[in-house]
Amino acid sequence: LRDRVTLGSSAPLVLRSRDGSERAIDYSISVLFDRDRELLGSVFIFRDVSQSRHLTQQLTYEAQHDALTGLTNRREFKRCLEAAIASARNDRYHHVLFYIDLDQFKIVNDTCGHGAGDELLRQLAKLLREHIRLTDVLARLGGDEFGLLLHNCPLSRAQQLAHTLRERIAAYQFQWRDMVFSVAASIGIVGIDESTEELAYVLGAADAACYAAKGKGRNRIQLYQAGDRDLERQRRERQWVARIEKALAENRFRLFAQAIAPISSCREDEAQHQPHTEILVRMLDKEGAIVPPMDFIPAAERYGQMPSIDRWVIRTFLRQYQESCQVRDASETQTGGQGCDRMFAINLSGATLSDDRFWPFLEEQLALQTCHPSVCVLKLPKPQQSRICKRRSHLSAS
Repeated sequence: LRDRVTLGSSAPLVLRSRDGSERAIDYSISVLFDRDRELLGSVFIFRDVSQSRHLTQQLTYEAQHDALTGLTNRREFKRCLEAAIASARNDRYHHVLFYIDLDQFKIVNDTCGHGAGDELLRQLAKLLREHIRLTDVLARLGGDEFGLLLHNCPLSRAQQLAHTLRERIAAYQFQWRDMVFSVAASIGIVGIDESTEELAYVLGAADAACYAAKGKGRNRIQLYQAGDRDLERQRRERQWVARIEKALAENRFRLFAQAIAPISSCREDEAQHQPHTEILVRMLDKEGAIVPPMDFIPAAERYGQMPSIDRWVIRTFLRQYQESCQVRDASETQTGGQGCDRMFAINLSGATLSDDRFWPFLEEQLALQTCHPSVCVLKLPKPQQSRICKRRSHLSAS
């Protein structure tokens, strides 16, 4: 009234009625004048926004929490972790990150179904919450993996808490109908201080430490320490998993052909020698540069990605060979020449060879081609050799 201006809500307000009930409101206040611009009074308008504000809060909650356990979800946890890294760097706080992976969860899922697995996750989430502070952030990162961010916590105290949590989980008995299961957890620990690098490094370090704990026999705790060669190698390999998946999705692999020549210099041997070629695969980075195979192949083998790469190699090789045959046949028709047979060698991983789904895939890919390599050398297990060779006489296995 003094300033003779119209005002509106600048912050969320609650209107409390005489009976004690509360409603969220937006409001506006307008002044009234007569024709001579003399002040007559004011008008207050209240708008009940309780329902819309409740829906907004509900959507915000659901966007930040896991629907199954009610814990913080992965996206919100990463935001909290980024804030913790910034506070450690700027204000020199010390935080600790736990990466917790259940060791026997798959047994429960496979034995009793996903309903039992979901209930186990809910109960373990409740158990973990009972042993942490209100200022700590507990999250479900996906599947049977949990993350725990301890704000402003010394590393020694964090290690004590890790042992407590591991022991509580190991002592916990999960009962589903007439069955009882024991579970355990492997925990990777990484400290966060002013020297800590970006988010991806912290998560990778915690994940590598947890993986190392599993590798040492499960139901263990592993502290990540900079300079530990094994943990650093595992951390780098884990980072390659997402890169390989993206490269496959974006078709960023290339085939190279390497000639295999006899070491004998005898001309007679050379004349009888059938041309041999080994097919090699290389990966390209985002800039199109070739990634050395030893940078990504070990990670692909460790984390089960080689079957996908091997299938890409076979599918791409057969398609490119088909295209080259069509070009060659057209040229030979004009010149009257004859194409020469060539033997191709394709290296396959053990994981691919032990996959029963690979053999139908291979036969399907061969059936799609009208032009085949005269000999395709594959390192196949004995049981599969006869079946593949009978189906495709041009395919030999060794």
